[in-house]
Amino acid sequence: MLGKSTRRRDDGRRHGRRGPLATGAAIGVAAALLAALPAVAQAGEVTPSIVGGAPASEPYTFVVSIQVARGDDPNHHTCTGTLVASRWVETAAHCVTTYPSVAPNDPSLYHVRVGSLDRTTGGVVANVASIKVHPTWDWATGDDPVGDIALLELDRDVNRIPALIGPGPGGPGATVRMLGWGRTIAGDPNSLPKGLRQLDSALLPNASCGITTGELCVDDHEHTAAACNGDSGGPALRKVYGIWTLVGNDSRGLGESCADAPEVYTDITHYRTWVYSTIFGLNAPAAATTG
Repeated sequence: MLGKSTRRRDDGRRHGRRGPLATGAAIGVAAALLAALPAVAQAGEVTPSIVGGAPASEPYTFVVSIQVARGDDPNHHTCTGTLVASRWVETAAHCVTTYPSVAPNDPSLYHVRVGSLDRTTGGVVANVASIKVHPTWDWATGDDPVGDIALLELDRDVNRIPALIGPGPGGPGATVRMLGWGRTIAGDPNSLPKGLRQLDSALLPNASCGITTGELCVDDHEHTAAACNGDSGGPALRKVYGIWTLVGNDSRGLGESCADAPEVYTDITHYRTWVYSTIFGLNAPAAATTG
């Protein structure tokens, strides 16, 4: 993993300007319980790992490798995502759209591996049935918010426990944990790990990234560690009452290379209503959809 450009996180493909079984009822109950907890104080290319991170220390049943067939590799990792319901994965919109279009790509291009720390084996593999992109998604930068969030509907339920969206991201100084399979050495495409990596970091004031509502500014560890290519869409987690909750996804870096400037993450808590409304078929803002 590694961290004012628009350097999107992916595996190097050019997408843009630089990319136990949880039933719906169980998820609804868990979400209601979490919502009842005291609120926490608020404050180009898609790429794959975390520079300066460490091997994953926990199972992370909800972590997802989003994959495509590429060359001789039928399971090429392109982005990271998070299981948020029994058959729904949350990730960055730029992972599943092609610049300059904001329309979702063909879902048949993608499949996912859910709940394995090794992106090449284990876990549960499922195909993507449809893709829903937030209606405010825009490749331009500086907008508030840009809506860099998408939901992938899988073709079947997976036997993994999903992540709950947190009550809030916390204010400046709050600790967040980033996960991903991105490059561990900036600029080195051969440094993509098979094993999931993690990095504990902290939130900065939004002004440090030139952002406001709907996004998070994440510390760059004094230019030594951050998210990098392949970490796009990967989760930022915050522990609330001993439970890892989802608060963000990796959207973009602000520097010319990983870890030379803070990272911008989409604030998932800002989009909670859209996420759960889409999943449970409630009255949500219209989303661009394929599938």
